[in-house]
Amino acid sequence: MTEPASNIVRRPGSVTLVVVLTIISGILTLLGALFLLLLGGAASLGSNVSGVAVVVVGVLYLIFGIVTIAVGVGLRNRSRLARMLVTVLMVIDIIGGIINLIWFRSSQTVTSSIITIIVSVIVLALLWNRRASEFFAQ
Repeated sequence: MTEPASNIVRRPGSVTLVVVLTIISGILTLLGALFLLLLGGAASLGSNVSGVAVVVVGVLYLIFGIVTIAVGVGLRNRSRLARMLVTVLMVIDIIGGIINLIWFRSSQTVTSSIITIIVSVIVLALLWNRRASEFFAQ
């Protein structure tokens, strides 16, 4: 038997936004991986980076993109593990942003670090608000 409609918690907009952003991030990572894999076949990149190194990084990005998309789908499906993975990654991003602010003080690094910290805090707020917690509790 199905549960009465009053007991079903719909996915909150905050979680939907994080799902969409996570999947988009995964797709962009896959596109970056594809670019690196295609670029790795080039004989010279105009620097001291070998084609093999570019292909290795491309494969790592490919794996990371697939995992990112899987985590986004997991969030959509109420996966508590996916929620914890995103939480850990956002905390790592915040710590990395703070470290960048302390050690590297170029204007680009400061801007990038501040944006990273703000986005990570927003994602955490969206994933851990009351409605999101109710959604993942069921």
